[in-house]
Amino acid sequence: MASLAGLKRLMEEGPTIVQRSFPKKELVELVPESAWGQTFHHNDRRYYQTPGGGIYPSATTFLGYFSDDKYLIEWRKRVGEAEADRIVERSCKRGEDIHKALEHYIEGLPYDAEAEVGEFHFMYEQHRRVLDKDLDSWIAIEHALYSDALKVAGRSDLICYFRGRLSILDYKNKNYVGRTDDMTEYFLQGALYAIMFEEMYGVKVEDIVILAAEDDKKVEKAQVFITKVDKWKDQIYSMNQRFLNENADWYDIPPLLLL
Repeated sequence: MASLAGLKRLMEEGPTIVQRSFPKKELVELVPESAWGQTFHHNDRRYYQTPGGGIYPSATTFLGYFSDDKYLIEWRKRVGEAEADRIVERSCKRGEDIHKALEHYIEGLPYDAEAEVGEFHFMYEQHRRVLDKDLDSWIAIEHALYSDALKVAGRSDLICYFRGRLSILDYKNKNYVGRTDDMTEYFLQGALYAIMFEEMYGVKVEDIVILAAEDDKKVEKAQVFITKVDKWKDQIYSMNQRFLNENADWYDIPPLLLL
């Protein structure tokens, strides 16, 4: 929700950007948020309670199991715990504020992005310029997904038609945007969501789209990275088999957590 100051400014001055209309496409009947149970953390892992009653770790928890944290540990030692916490908190807020502003923009809801996003408004603009050019229509925003086959759940930023193809789209906000090779974890995350969507709704997602904005005011547009979902499926299934074999105890959730 926008702040009172932001709403007042919006009422007095009007939006600073001409609102483009993005049609919502009713592709399938989506599972409503009300059908889901709680989302919670246990042993530093994030879990979703699915509409079918499953208790599944999140997509980020799943992918985190395969990540090498050595660089992150060394970085925290180098800058100090307090400074590391400050940087992480700042990055999280940056992402949350930009995501919220983009959600309002796509849905066509009144929102003063400049006031609400603040110092990172220029990164929001990088995303917006790409969406204005390449987003055809949208199906769901921040939609919760799950797979009983993979026993994983998560929430996709945007399910949409992008450049004419059904896509899972994820926003990333980076201090520096690298090459396509640096997007591997993000592509795997998108592939997870695509597999979940197909299992839930019987509709095949074609592409994974990553919009990567950079913390640089000279950059006009977010970089666009696109890959085919099918390219990543075998790797996801292989990772999932290992994950389930090695982490059976992750699914033993104390009943008290579900009250």
